[in-house]
Amino acid sequence: MKTFFNKLSIEKLFTNFTIRKKLIFAFAFILLVPSLLIGFISYQSAKTEIAKSMLQTASESVDLINSSLNIQLEPITNDIQYFAKTVKTAGKDLSSDDLINLKMRFNQYLQTKHEVEMIYMGMQDGEMIMSPNVQLPNDFNPADRPWYKLAMENKDKVVITDPYTDASSNMTTVTIAKSLNDQSGVIAADLDIAALGNLTDQVKVGDEGYITVIDQTGTYLIHPSNQGEKAEGNWVDKIFSKENDAFSYKYEGNNREMAFVTNELTGWKIAGIMLSSETTAAAQGIFIKTILVILISVIVGAVLVFLIIRSILQPIRSLVSSAERISRGDLTQDITSSSKDEIGQLSASFMQMVKNLRIVVNNIRHSSDSVSASAEELIASSDQTTEGTRQVSEGIQQVASGAENQTTKIEENKQALEEVLQGIVSISSTSSNVADLAQESVNEAAEGGKIVQSNLQQMKFIHSSVVETNKVIQSLSHRSTEIGHILDAISQIADQTNLLALNAAIEAARAGEHGKGFAVVADEVRKLAEQSQRSAGQIAEMISSVQLDTKKSVDLMNDVSHNAEAGLQISQETSEKFDTILRRMNDMTPQVEEVSATVQQMSAAVQEVSASANDLAEIARESAATSEEVAATTEEQLASMEEITASAKMLTTMAEELQELIKQFKV
Repeated sequence: MKTFFNKLSIEKLFTNFTIRKKLIFAFAFILLVPSLLIGFISYQSAKTEIAKSMLQTASESVDLINSSLNIQLEPITNDIQYFAKTVKTAGKDLSSDDLINLKMRFNQYLQTKHEVEMIYMGMQDGEMIMSPNVQLPNDFNPADRPWYKLAMENKDKVVITDPYTDASSNMTTVTIAKSLNDQSGVIAADLDIAALGNLTDQVKVGDEGYITVIDQTGTYLIHPSNQGEKAEGNWVDKIFSKENDAFSYKYEGNNREMAFVTNELTGWKIAGIMLSSETTAAAQGIFIKTILVILISVIVGAVLVFLIIRSILQPIRSLVSSAERISRGDLTQDITSSSKDEIGQLSASFMQMVKNLRIVVNNIRHSSDSVSASAEELIASSDQTTEGTRQVSEGIQQVASGAENQTTKIEENKQALEEVLQGIVSISSTSSNVADLAQESVNEAAEGGKIVQSNLQQMKFIHSSVVETNKVIQSLSHRSTEIGHILDAISQIADQTNLLALNAAIEAARAGEHGKGFAVVADEVRKLAEQSQRSAGQIAEMISSVQLDTKKSVDLMNDVSHNAEAGLQISQETSEKFDTILRRMNDMTPQVEEVSATVQQMSAAVQEVSASANDLAEIARESAATSEEVAATTEEQLASMEEITASAKMLTTMAEELQELIKQFKV
């Protein structure tokens, strides 16, 4: 939508331009746009190639520094490896001559390796052999230093430490170390980071670029201004995610280009950095030359365009002047042109058009008189036709109105019949449901009667069982009373036996020695009598408890017997009620079925009446629609006649106006 409106605004702008402006704009567009595009593309291509070339140069410089670093470190690494192999031990077996010889070798080595600041051997006992000799702190222990620990952890290879502060010189140092074969000490050499910086100073990256070296912890080892500081920025993560690469980034508000590699020996990142503005500066000369070529092309093209536009506009201006006089009604103009191009052809065609226009004006003058007379006759005829059509339209509208009222009444009757039909259908459905429910009630009542009869028989059985149980409990109560009498007799016998045993014991005591055996028997009889008396007492207590429970059971059974008789009476009454309900339900079911059949017949009859009402309503609607269509057609015809009358009047007016217009032309 936005593009559409922009297109409209551009077309409107060009509509207001003269041909001269349009031609100038078109030629200027044709000259400038291709020239600017070609210049821009050429400049960008050259700038891109220069950027690639400079980045390639930076990559080559980084590779050169990497190779130089390897060349510098590998001999020292090999030397430390050699020292570690030739020094057999740093323990107690190391003689004084070996120490002197080793120190002399260290001195000679320093004289040949100027990049090595110090070479030394640390021992497990805390001793150090070094060259040159420096004063170490009193608590210095080589075994605690990172280079010693790293060498011991990697005993089979030479290790290069991360940069650290040396304990003796307080300088940032890198140590190359190797443990002895017997693990009794470590041979190591220190390299000054400043010495490594000499390598990068010899290599230039562009005009303002530089080489930087970053260790594995992200700290600048070599940097023009931030040496020893932590590298910061998103680009740091990029260089530690790959072994080598080249990319663009923004740092401190400046766009920069970086190419980096990873040193295999140390794991350090060697990066070449240059400003992106250097690429722009290098391409500045190409930009100036491109602008000069564009300016020369535009000047030459402008001269040619001026000559072409002038040759086009002169005959067009002459043609415009003649057209203005003709537009004022002067058809006596003659146009001549000697040009053979399209403008000359346009002039000839324009002259022929003027001649034809003269003929047309003369013909129109004669025709307008005839049209004016015919239009007046048509107006008179259409007025009469319009009046007759209006009367027919009014009659048809009355017929359509009556048909519409009839349709409305029929629709109302139809809706009333539909409501009655719905009520009868609902009654029919309800009657069917009532009949079904009545039949189900009869079945349920029959089942209920059977259950009540079964319940009645069960209540009779329960009543007889209760009566028998009551008799048994009454008998049990009498037997318990008889057992009580027997226990009283046993208790009395036990008392008499106990008394007799006591008397026998007294008589045995009187008899002296002759009565001892009898006394024993009397004592046993007494004990048996007491035991019998106790048992009789216990049995008496139990019998009393049984008699008490039996009495309660008798009372409860009496209540149960009365309740059973009442339940039997209720069951008999329930059975009689169910018989009555069943008889009445059997009488009601045929009546409900008869009502349902009658309602269904009424529903069918009402449906037939409703169908007839629908047909009648449809016929009434069709009649009303036909009447309305006829009325509408009549109204349309009336409107058409009125339009014809209006058109005839307008035609008369136009004929008069045309006559006035033709008078303006000079033929």
